[in-house]
Amino acid sequence: MRSTNIFLIVFTIAFSGCSLPKDEKPLNVIIVLVDDMGYGDIAAHGNPMLKTPNFDKLHEVSARFTNFAVSPTCAPTRAAIMTGSHEFLVGVTHTISPMNLMDAESITIAELFQKKGYKTGLFGKWHLGQNDNYGPWFQ
Repeated sequence: MRSTNIFLIVFTIAFSGCSLPKDEKPLNVIIVLVDDMGYGDIAAHGNPMLKTPNFDKLHEVSARFTNFAVSPTCAPTRAAIMTGSHEFLVGVTHTISPMNLMDAESITIAELFQKKGYKTGLFGKWHLGQNDNYGPWFQ
C-alpha cells in the first residue's frame, strides 16, 4: 500500500470523530513528535509522579495516535510518521549519515496536506538529511 493511501486512511479515521460538517476540513493540524519521551511520561497517561498540565490539556483536545510503533531512535521514527511507511522502506535505519537520509522520492504528510490546500511548516528537528535533495525544503 502506498504511503498516500495510508495517510488518507489514518486521517479519515482520526478526524471521523471530529464535529465538523462533512464538507469542512480541520482548520489546523499539528503533529507533535517529541524525542526521548515515553508514553507514560505525562500525567494524562497515568503517571502519578509527573505534573504535565500543558500536555494534559493538549491530550484532552486532540486526536491521538496511540497505536503507532516507534523505532529505538529518532530518525527512523520521524521517517515513518512523515511518510506513513516503515522506515526501512524509505531508507532510514539509524541516526547517522548515510543511514538517516530519507529517500528523496518519498511522499510526506506535508506534501499531502499541501495538495489539500494547507500551508505547511516544520519547526524543530528534521534529521532526515540536510544536503543535496534530502532537506525539508524538498519535502
